Amino acid sequence: MRVHDARRFSLALFFLVAAVWVVGCGSRIEFESEEERERFEAALDQSQDLGGPFELTSDEEDCVAEEGNFDADAMVAMLADTSPEGELLRVAFGNAIFVCVDDVTENEGLVEQLRTNLISGIGPGSDVDTIEAKCTLKFIAENSDDFGRTLMIGNGPNDVTLMLNAAEECFDAETFAFLQGDAGTGPQNYGDDAGFDLLYDACGEGDEAACDLLYWRTSINSEYSNFAAGCAGRSDGLTDCWEGIDYLADGTQVDPASPGLPPLMAACEEGDMIACDLLFLNSSPGSAAQAVANSCGGKTAVPALPDCRTRFP
Repeated sequence: MRVHDARRFSLALFFLVAAVWVVGCGSRIEFESEEERERFEAALDQSQDLGGPFELTSDEEDCVAEEGNFDADAMVAMLADTSPEGELLRVAFGNAIFVCVDDVTENEGLVEQLRTNLISGIGPGSDVDTIEAKCTLKFIAENSDDFGRTLMIGNGPNDVTLMLNAAEECFDAETFAFLQGDAGTGPQNYGDDAGFDLLYDACGEGDEAACDLLYWRTSINSEYSNFAAGCAGRSDGLTDCWEGIDYLADGTQVDPASPGLPPLMAACEEGDMIACDLLFLNSSPGSAAQAVANSCGGKTAVPALPDCRTRFP
């Protein structure tokens, strides 16, 4: 039987887009390809949409540049390189911030960007205040074994659990219930949310990925969820609509060997953004499938918020 599980929380991980000093440094930015330029611009656009880059003092900037050996080329790669090397740069940047900023929880810009990232990731109608965001940042700093990885990538084996523990510790009861998808939270009926309406329509037209995504992203017993659970009347609601998704023994974690994952990856890489968003929910931390989903099939180097289908319509 299908249940709401930890996969829905993975979209609430905070993929923080770094301050891009290279834009204002006066250097001419050179890209190796048009695709790299587009990924770089997508990262900048997302950063601005989610509150803009946080500010560092000149001493902090010098420290970060020295700590991570960041020159202009490295900063471009950090925001445009989808390879493992680009991922390592993003992790290194996060850790350099942790080392060089005296107290990350007191950096108002950093806390505010985290707050907007959390709201975007949790979903339509959610709310996270500054105190909750600051508490979350402090929880990460005190409990993560790799601050940069948890904050920038979130693909460690324990990062999802860490995020859930942070939410339980820091969010008020209403926000935590929203995060869990409890009945009565968030948009309920067709017409309440334009994004969910699009998934509803696509599900009704036979898009099985849209059905599963709508189910996992909406609250229990809502009209949206109930419609999606039965694959718009094409199923009894006891299995995923996308064929070939199997579960491990605990019944909540998708089996990485599921025969339905390769076709879902292929659909994402071919430009189906709904497939990319569902792939993210169905993929294991650190897996090749998650890397494809994070990049929206190669369109971005930083995981898209609120999601691929909104960022790349």
